[in-house]
Amino acid sequence: VFSFSECRELTLAAALPRSIRAGTPAALICKARVPGELEVGLYTVQGELKRVLFQGRMEGGLDGLEGFSLVRWDGADPEGGERYAGKYRVRWTMGGEYREVEVEIE
Repeated sequence: VFSFSECRELTLAAALPRSIRAGTPAALICKARVPGELEVGLYTVQGELKRVLFQGRMEGGLDGLEGFSLVRWDGADPEGGERYAGKYRVRWTMGGEYREVEVEIE
């Protein structure tokens, strides 16, 4: 199931692969067309925030490389090492709007 929500600031948001296995980081990528504050978060399927994976300023751009962000993540809590398992959503929030995709952590 693919969940789509509107975010005019982002032209791309994806988790590759969407099935995350221990020890094999996934690429959480996005491309912004305008500058702004970006937050990448892990959410339950019910929409509850579990963990912020990235938060910071994002430069925007319309060419191939400007405004591109890559977060490598292997399904573990970045601070405590706790492993998550099951179905979640990765959400990219910018400018008060967001895009999200469902992921499964094995």
